[in-house]
Amino acid sequence: MSHLEKLLEMGKRLRILYVEDDEALREELTMLLSDIFDTIVLATNGEEGLAAFEKETFDLVITDIRMPKMDGIAMIEAIRVLNPTQPIIVTSAHDEAEYLLKLIRLGVDNFITKPLSSDHILETLYKSVGYIFEARERVRYQEELRQLNASLQEEVARQSKDLKESCAKAYAYQNAFYQTGSFLVLNGRGEILKATPYAAHLLGFGVQELEGKPCTIFLHAQNLLSVREAFLASIAQKSPWEGEMVCQTKTMKSLHVHFDSTPVVLADEAVEFLLVLQDQTHIERIEVDETCLVSYTCKHVVDALPLPAAMVDAQGCIALHNFEFIQLVEEGIEEGVMCRLKEGTLRLDAIIQTEDPFLRMPSLWDRKPKGFEVLGMYETVLGSLEVLVRIKPLDKGAKNYLALLCPQGARDDAL
Repeated sequence: MSHLEKLLEMGKRLRILYVEDDEALREELTMLLSDIFDTIVLATNGEEGLAAFEKETFDLVITDIRMPKMDGIAMIEAIRVLNPTQPIIVTSAHDEAEYLLKLIRLGVDNFITKPLSSDHILETLYKSVGYIFEARERVRYQEELRQLNASLQEEVARQSKDLKESCAKAYAYQNAFYQTGSFLVLNGRGEILKATPYAAHLLGFGVQELEGKPCTIFLHAQNLLSVREAFLASIAQKSPWEGEMVCQTKTMKSLHVHFDSTPVVLADEAVEFLLVLQDQTHIERIEVDETCLVSYTCKHVVDALPLPAAMVDAQGCIALHNFEFIQLVEEGIEEGVMCRLKEGTLRLDAIIQTEDPFLRMPSLWDRKPKGFEVLGMYETVLGSLEVLVRIKPLDKGAKNYLALLCPQGARDDAL
């Protein structure tokens, strides 16, 4: 797009004040200006020009210097008082150079020299109109920035307020949890960073006695090695862990505690662990064997055993079982066993073949209050497997029993 095309496009949106006392020159330049600008207000001297400027707003003022009543310089000085940034073009003759320095100090934007030349006029108007639109764009941009800045300040203030409220709530919850909860905060090496008063009291230590110590300080030797190692491995692997552990207080008292370890994750990295402790000592416990970990619920007893194990009801049906038991059943050759196991209709004597009436007749089990052992055979795809079955009651009413299946050759102390 040429300069003239751009000037014509921009000029249609501008208002012009043209001040000139020479009628012929005024008419000549007005004809050219009317082709560019939609609105042109004419004045014959400085007084008329200033009066028009005081009534209306103009985008550009074009004025002569030597005029009656009030010359161009006096008018420009008065306009600068009203609007210091008003764009102004002065038309001057070559013999008016003595006014040049003063006009420059008044901030005149450009000059059109006489005699008038169309090319010179159009070039001067193009520059001045371009400055006007650049100034408008700067004002618009500054206003957008101001509004954006105000909006950002409001948003920052709102988020700051929300953050303060959230931090205050988080601190209140943390304080309440710390005062009433029973938990430890561990680092990635299993060392105790913080202990709540309730957790320290439960373990029989003072808070400061626990902080900085490894969590193994209160783990009882009665725990199964596999369970202990699984708990410690979960910390090294930065993964959650849940299970039962036997703890030992400072006074050597044994406690049965449920552990629930949860990683504290920041920026996708586990930085600490929250270990919640629940005292399970008051819950009825069942001794599986003299050297076995004391457990608290039937499910946890079954899952904790390293050999095939199941909970059997008073009718001899298998109600609960561990993973090792499933592996043993999968090796069997009898069809439909897994379906009956899932349905809860599989009887223990259906998979273990024995002549001992105690295994085949669950109604006789209550005659053995301390349990009994039965030697039987289990048919697998690899052949017959001799299995020692140990039955122990899980409650005083003899409603549930624990069945341990020990393949021949297994060490007796494996239980």
